[in-house]
Amino acid sequence: MIQKSIIIILITLSFNCNSQTIKTIENIELAHQNCLDKGGYMKGCSVEYYNQADSLLNVVYKKLKLKLSAEEQLKLKKEQLEWLKKRDKYFQKVYSEEKNFGNWREGSNDFDMVIFDQKAKFVFERVKVLIKKLPSDTKIMTMTFEEYEEGDYPHLIFKDIYSEEEYDFRFLGENNLKGVSILIDDNDAAFGLKANPKYLKKTFIVETKKKAVLDSDLEGKTIKSNGWVITSIKLK
Repeated sequence: MIQKSIIIILITLSFNCNSQTIKTIENIELAHQNCLDKGGYMKGCSVEYYNQADSLLNVVYKKLKLKLSAEEQLKLKKEQLEWLKKRDKYFQKVYSEEKNFGNWREGSNDFDMVIFDQKAKFVFERVKVLIKKLPSDTKIMTMTFEEYEEGDYPHLIFKDIYSEEEYDFRFLGENNLKGVSILIDDNDAAFGLKANPKYLKKTFIVETKKKAVLDSDLEGKTIKSNGWVITSIKLK
């Protein structure tokens, strides 16, 4: 099962499609829950779940590293070392809390199941963060609507809740915001729009794509540019 999952994610990573890779992880999470629901050897379900998370972390980290410059690799390594320290502290905390306040006897199968489950979830969150750092032409992200402001250009700002990276979807005519009134009319605004306060700081599932768009330089001349645009958005 673990080897099969690793093969699947290697294939999806080779196609460089983050949305499909995230979907693979979601399928693994669903398979794990189905395993637990059967009520058999649930510790085994959780041990396998953790091993999958740990293996995928190594796969994604190495894949990302290959796509970075030497300077970016050093930055990634430093970031990963900091995360490993946080991971170790979290693992100790989970064990201590379950031992002192949990419902299961230390060393029992149920106790170990809970521990491995929590460890796996923590590692999978890191895997998702690294996946979102991989270069791709398409991404599906969980994002908060941060702000809309106008200057020389309109700026529609969203933030990825996992990586905390901000995206400016400023090519308003290219965005598909159907079904969600992120922006509303404002006759006093330069571009005739303003943020809908109803949705500020709300969380959305946002599908995006990097595409060639028509832009303008500081002198007002039309130029071709590459930018992220929203292809689909829904409130989480």
